[in-house]
Amino acid sequence: MAKFRKWKRRKGAKPKRPLTAFHIFSRDMKMAVKDTNPSFSKGEVLEELGKQWREMSEEDKEPYILQYEEARSKYLEELHKFHTTAR
Repeated sequence: MAKFRKWKRRKGAKPKRPLTAFHIFSRDMKMAVKDTNPSFSKGEVLEELGKQWREMSEEDKEPYILQYEEARSKYLEELHKFHTTAR
């Protein structure tokens, strides 16, 4: 049987980009959509999430946008450290 190693980020590895506001929303809401529509395929779940996102007001999107902006500023700081640190 093949053994699988769990991937670990190297200490000096380039930081990963943050999730977008929509991806944060979809991560939070995916199970709710699956529970209300158990027969949906993965594609249909994503289609429904996209539809809900487009129909949301800017006010409803605000928490997800704020989470993205916080993650983005942290990412930019880490990226700056990555580029300025000697490897």
